[in-house]
Amino acid sequence: MQYTKEDHAVMHNKRKHNEGLSSTYVVKTKKYYISDKVVSVLNQKLFFKLSDEAVMLCPFRTTSSPIIWLGPVKGKLTTYSDGTHINSQIPSYDRLHVVGNHLEGEYNLKIENVTKNDTGQYICNSILNGERLRGHFFLQILEKPRTHKNKSIFKFRTNIGDPATVDISVITSQKPIVAWTENVGGRLGQWAATVCENETIFRISSTISPTSHSHFGMYGIRVRNDVGSLHLQLELELIDYPVTIMPVKVYCNASTKVTLTCKLHVVESGGWQNIWTHSRNDKYIKTVSGKVILHTSSVEIKFCDYREEGDYTCTWKNSLNEYSTSSMVKSNGPPTITGNVFNVTSFVLCMSVYFYSPHEKISARWFRNDKLVRNDTRWTITIFTALVQLNYSEKIIREKGFSSKLCVSNFTRNNVTDEPEYLVPVSEYEEIDDIQMGDINSGNFDQASTDEHETEEDLLENPNGISSEAQVYQDIDESRFEIHKYTEFKQ
Repeated sequence: MQYTKEDHAVMHNKRKHNEGLSSTYVVKTKKYYISDKVVSVLNQKLFFKLSDEAVMLCPFRTTSSPIIWLGPVKGKLTTYSDGTHINSQIPSYDRLHVVGNHLEGEYNLKIENVTKNDTGQYICNSILNGERLRGHFFLQILEKPRTHKNKSIFKFRTNIGDPATVDISVITSQKPIVAWTENVGGRLGQWAATVCENETIFRISSTISPTSHSHFGMYGIRVRNDVGSLHLQLELELIDYPVTIMPVKVYCNASTKVTLTCKLHVVESGGWQNIWTHSRNDKYIKTVSGKVILHTSSVEIKFCDYREEGDYTCTWKNSLNEYSTSSMVKSNGPPTITGNVFNVTSFVLCMSVYFYSPHEKISARWFRNDKLVRNDTRWTITIFTALVQLNYSEKIIREKGFSSKLCVSNFTRNNVTDEPEYLVPVSEYEEIDDIQMGDINSGNFDQASTDEHETEEDLLENPNGISSEAQVYQDIDESRFEIHKYTEFKQ
């Protein structure tokens, strides 16, 4: 018995104009010649998005006998159509249609508004020249990628200098595209996607190569297909590191002290040097002397205000190796005024005060002649986030802070006799119901309105970072539009 085999693939694309997306399926036809009889078997996989219109093209044409379509109903193959007649006993039969040029023998099955219940096997049957012809289809819903149990954070461990292999299984019927979205400093590899035995699962893999202690942390990737994308986080952990610091994060007060302890865990006993550095927002501030006993170094921080805040990095090094780790210090001190801006335009006086506070929940009170100012039709008080400048021994560092603005309407020279004095705000901890609060986490770093003109001198009005209880007064001589300032300290 002699036979030949011919394989070919036909790609069919149907584009949905209202979504600008396409549905694709692949047809594989195999023909076997046994004596003078021909038996054709077709296997086709189809991928459609939810609500798509699916069309399955039966590869056989016949005008002498009807083509019968079978499809899934509760997991069992059931007759969907006989010729052009649709079986009204199956669910959602009104979404089914037999389309094509029937005079040419075309009987294709169309399903409108595809749902998950349409997933499964379909068969078109026909008889041609006494032979039974059958085409097999398998319809699948194409959804955006997902992971098992919708897990979104994956942990991987390695040492400095050793690449970490990232390997994640993703559920998707279509080969995904993967891209890095977040990087804390490690060297990143290319992504590869390999289909598993279950053709709806792909293994995506890459590498992360950390070369320093700072390269450990949270990385991010995005996995995409034609339907949507999935964001995943990859946490890279250190297996073993010879330097530890305690505490990693600490809050301090002006009346107390905190101690940072840094230990070196190595076998070698000699040749190690220790150094501490103080920085903020990656800007160097000063070198700090630690008390070293064997392989332990400690630093005491006293009289804490914003000037002691920042990152304290402990470094151990010898002629061959160098290891570093850091601790973050935050203060519990009161807000610190860093500058102010005044502006008078169109009979409106606006006064803005900039201040830094380590606390996110903040409010501000304004006073006039020792009386609390409240919002009304003439007086408007707002508070919002702003960038402020902190003075670290003549090193200026910009930091997220706050600004409170008081605006007075109908402000004229005729008001001098009855409104001669204004008191600029004193920041408080407690919440004030009548203060209009902005969203301090909104990321709005606008320092003031465009009508205000601030200078470096304004922002550095308080270069010493006064953190004791103080009141700053502003006297305004409206007859000459002069501003006189003085500060009172409470003993």
